[in-house]
Amino acid sequence: MSKPISSCLFLLALCPWLLTAAPPSLQEDSLPHVSDEALEKIEEIIEEEIVDNLAVRYLGLTPNSAASSCNQIAQLKPGYDSGYYWIKGTSGPTGVYCQLKGERFEREGGWMRAASVDMSESNSQCPIGLQLVTSPKRLCKRLTTPGCHSTIFPVQTQYSKVCGKAIAYQYDTPNGFGPAQYTPGIDQVYVDGISLTYGSPRKHIWSFAAVLDNRDNSNSYTCPCMDPGATFNGVIPAFVGNNYFCETGLHDGAATTRLYPNDPLFDAKGCKEPDTCCARGGPWFCVDLSQPTSEDIEMRICTNALNEDEDVLLESVEIFVQ
Repeated sequence: MSKPISSCLFLLALCPWLLTAAPPSLQEDSLPHVSDEALEKIEEIIEEEIVDNLAVRYLGLTPNSAASSCNQIAQLKPGYDSGYYWIKGTSGPTGVYCQLKGERFEREGGWMRAASVDMSESNSQCPIGLQLVTSPKRLCKRLTTPGCHSTIFPVQTQYSKVCGKAIAYQYDTPNGFGPAQYTPGIDQVYVDGISLTYGSPRKHIWSFAAVLDNRDNSNSYTCPCMDPGATFNGVIPAFVGNNYFCETGLHDGAATTRLYPNDPLFDAKGCKEPDTCCARGGPWFCVDLSQPTSEDIEMRICTNALNEDEDVLLESVEIFVQ
């Protein structure tokens, strides 16, 4: 609670211990010429100041001193390291992980981690509904039905910026944005890959398109960056725009019905000429939303075929908001 400057100066003149030590007990005879009503007001202000000062001193360290956001912690406590802190979530104080030092991606301020899945850790579990694959590595795959599998990541705070990354592996013959020719809507299977959206109705954040290979950019089952010199005959939905990564894990000839474990998707590595998709800025993306929101973030893993015919298997995803 802010106070008029005159009130603060009056208190400091009357009670210089406010700058140095804990307050002594206020006695009426220690404040001559102050009415009972004024004394009660002074005590109320002092109590509020003490609470405010303690909240700032221990900002984010306890539920009672929860910060408004990770960004507030970064601004007011520049000496703090990234880690777990308390913030004022939409349903009360909530313990969250705050990136305060830019270890993962170089953006100023504090960022709250909204999602974290890392199947390379032996005790990690797939998001509910995805199936665990343990060979040749621990991954998560869709159920057999064509379509999208949805995972909701609660956010619990207001945000207007999103940064994130996803690492996955190609199985057989995904077709990038090929499905968008037939199902172009954001609620449909518009991509063989991963779709990140927020809210209801869905609003697009980022797309990760997995394509068969980089040998033929003239068909509709690839991405423009696979061969910038060729004519792209596919469709990238308008709501996606340039907010996508597109990669292939196949560099060794014709596709076979198998997983390609040697080149992860969406890590901005392993591209071969004329493929320029690795130059699109990955593996981290960062976007500014059109307006602040506190809506949950949804991850959908999609293909328009059975997973025995094509799939994108998730290894990890991290999403941060500010």
